[in-house]
Amino acid sequence: MVEPNRCPVRLSSMVRVTFLILVLIGVGLAACRDGGQEPNATPSPEEREAVATPVATAFVPGLARPPDLLVTAGESEVVAGLGSFCWSGGCADAFAPITSTDILVAEGQPTIVANLQPVPSDNAIESARVTALRIDQQPGCNPREPLSAACGAYLPILDNQDVGWPSASGENIELPFSIQEGGLRVTAALEPGTYVVQLSLYFEGGGNVVYGVLLTLLPSEG
Repeated sequence: MVEPNRCPVRLSSMVRVTFLILVLIGVGLAACRDGGQEPNATPSPEEREAVATPVATAFVPGLARPPDLLVTAGESEVVAGLGSFCWSGGCADAFAPITSTDILVAEGQPTIVANLQPVPSDNAIESARVTALRIDQQPGCNPREPLSAACGAYLPILDNQDVGWPSASGENIELPFSIQEGGLRVTAALEPGTYVVQLSLYFEGGGNVVYGVLLTLLPSEG
């Protein structure tokens, strides 16, 4: 199993309090999105300075949190980052794709298995969309250090190990997948490189969640 990379940076209590106020206002104004929408909006530079994190659902008391998404490829395993969602009557918007700082590493074009933890007992996955955005070819990006502003990452990183990617740009590549009980099986039909993979899940009983994974694909040996 590949050891994940972590680089936590702690935020000051004043920044957390300021952001909590902003998030509470945003959550109060947000309406649950239609299941077919992709909730992603890029803030202005002024908003990025005022908001110290891409998403902060953990700081909103009483907001129901969707299940975690455990993602594996070969022997590598990470918990996906949580982006925009509507779940159990509550909604939160992330201004960019969100991933964990843990990197999913695999060779070739592996099958990626994504399982909800825990699996909702009365709300099966109805549909999904999976896209990959390559980040290691952006100007100034060092492929060996993808967790950097040059590669599109938004720092500082939260205590919960999530990071936003508002500056990552390029083509979103649609990935083939199949829905299985409690999750997805995704074919990573991609060239070697580092990608931000978004998994958007839409549920039969209502609700939608966007998860994110930082994926590095190595050339196949032999």
